[in-house]
Amino acid sequence: MRIRRTSRRPNPIILADRARDAQQWDVAIHHYRTALARNPRNPPIWVQYGHALKEGGSHAAAEGAYRRAIADDPAAAAPYLQLGHVLKIQGRHDAAEAAYLRAFALDPMLVQAPEVLGRLGWSAAESAELGRLLGPDEDVLCHDLPSDED
Repeated sequence: MRIRRTSRRPNPIILADRARDAQQWDVAIHHYRTALARNPRNPPIWVQYGHALKEGGSHAAAEGAYRRAIADDPAAAAPYLQLGHVLKIQGRHDAAEAAYLRAFALDPMLVQAPEVLGRLGWSAAESAELGRLLGPDEDVLCHDLPSDED
């Protein structure tokens, strides 16, 4: 009786995550692309693919990856936040602001959002107003912005 050995292909997501952690962006991009070819409807992997592309300097491609994640899961806040980051890098501040606001509307507990809006020129008063619009429990939006007196 012969025993057949089956060779297991390495999981491309594990390989991609390892490459990402080692900041080997081209390797990470390759493996995330392989994973997405196998399962294109995987928003978290589209986000990770976008990160690798962004860190590798492919900002337009990263934007496309984040937009694909949004298309597959429009209720997730993280892809909007990441889209805002890459739009800001590209100097598209109005579009970045819209993406950040959408991220906050979906998940007001995102801590980075107020800080980023502050860098885009939002005042503490504007952030406080946004917090009031989102609801009484969402004053977390105001704590990271510089005061108007700064």
